Formats: sequence, structure tokens, C-alpha cells
Amino acid sequence: MFDPTKDGFGLGFSLTIGEPYYEITEGEHKIPFVRWPVTLEKAGRKVCEVKYGKGVGHFHKAAMSARKGWTEHKVAGRYVRLSPDENFVLLAWQDRPQANFLDKRLWGSLCVKLAKADKSTHPTLAEVLGSLIMDGSADFNAQSFEDWASEYGYDTDSRKAEGIYNECVRIGRALRQSMSADELQAAIEWAQQQ
Repeated sequence: MFDPTKDGFGLGFSLTIGEPYYEITEGEHKIPFVRWPVTLEKAGRKVCEVKYGKGVGHFHKAAMSARKGWTEHKVAGRYVRLSPDENFVLLAWQDRPQANFLDKRLWGSLCVKLAKADKSTHPTLAEVLGSLIMDGSADFNAQSFEDWASEYGYDTDSRKAEGIYNECVRIGRALRQSMSADELQAAIEWAQQQ
């Protein structure tokens, strides 16, 4: 039975996390996100693979805790070598925590190095499973593309939106096939409370 207090949620779930990298979001604000390729597994069998991302705000604590050095900083007990430009961004971020840097690639590169050093920034099974359950609602609720697009503010004439919808349906189908109906319902209720 689905139990969020037990290891693997009582269902044998586990997570394999790949190396972090960064992407810059599209749109007006262009914010760097650190992404990890993650594989959700149940009892050693692959359920689904996705890219899980966190915005730069998730690395603020690691940046603030970095002990200042010249181009090497100690983060979560590990030394991180930074380029002179990354070092400048880190020091500026420590001095101005609300900063929004113009060079998004440099900011993203710094956050990837912080992510590699500080494992507490990595996605957890609970974060990933919760996100996947919410994404899978298109499948669980048997929503049409038009209904889904209307609910989430997407243009029904957009191929990109349709691609996102299809990915959500794929994720939902994979989760639904990996759990009993009762387990899935308990997981959905848990995710909605997060």
C-alpha cells in the first residue's frame, strides 16, 4: 500500500539521478534552471525517465554557505573550483541575495557546480514523484488536449503545448501502470497535499 512514511513509499520506488546541467527558460525573463535526468524505478524496473529541474533559488542556500576563497570555495564540505567569472557571480550573489544576473549562462554554470558539490540540492524521490503525479493528471482525469490546455492556459493551436500534453499523458500512463488503483489514488491524494 502507498505509504509516504516508508522507504520507497512502501511500493519499492527508487530514483536514479544523472549529472546536473543547466537550461535557460524561454520567454521574457530567461531564468536558468538546473536539470537532472532522473529515472523513477519500482522494484528495479524502469517506470519513466524525465528531466527534473529546479530554479536558481534552490541554490541560494548553497551559494550563501560557500566559504569565500580565491577561485576555490568550500560548499557542503567539498571544494568547488570556479572560473574567475563564476567567482565574481558567487561573490556578488552573496553580497546581493536578490540579484538577477544578466549573464544567465554564467549563473546557470555556477548553479550546476553548486549542485554537484551540495547533494542536498538534488531532487528527492518525494519531489520527483509528487511532480510526476501532478503532471500525470491529464491521463488520470482522462482530459482531452483542449480541456487540459484550457485548464493550464495553453493555446490549443500550439504544437509545443500539444507536445507537453502528450508527455503528461505518457507520464500518467506509466505511473498508472506501475500501481494498483488504490495505490494510485492514495498517491494522488498525497501529492495534492504537498
